[in-house]
Amino acid sequence: MSNYFQEKTKPASEILQIKSAGMTRCELEDIIKFDAYATIIKDEFNISVDTKAFKDRRKPWSDRLHQAASKSPGVFDDRIEAQIKTRIADIVVEKGIDAIADYDREYIQNLVEAISRFAG
Repeated sequence: MSNYFQEKTKPASEILQIKSAGMTRCELEDIIKFDAYATIIKDEFNISVDTKAFKDRRKPWSDRLHQAASKSPGVFDDRIEAQIKTRIADIVVEKGIDAIADYDREYIQNLVEAISRFAG
């Protein structure tokens, strides 16, 4: 292996992934409890995510949100999606670990420990 490649490659201990139980591709929103945000998305953005298609976790959260929005009367674009994601982040700040889905809590605790090691 060349020195250049060794200098540019991070050790495995410094590479972290976002994962959610049972998913091959996911986003941060996939680790949040459904009940923590479903009513807010419906009440504030007129998008119903309380559907079988949305709860089917085979696709990443944003893909499922786009699909739900296409079947809802609310306006939806990149700006609205960003507002929804910001609103969900606010919920996590407010509720802390209680906002994390039970099936992903151990993973998140391990992720926090790994990040803490980076921070020193």
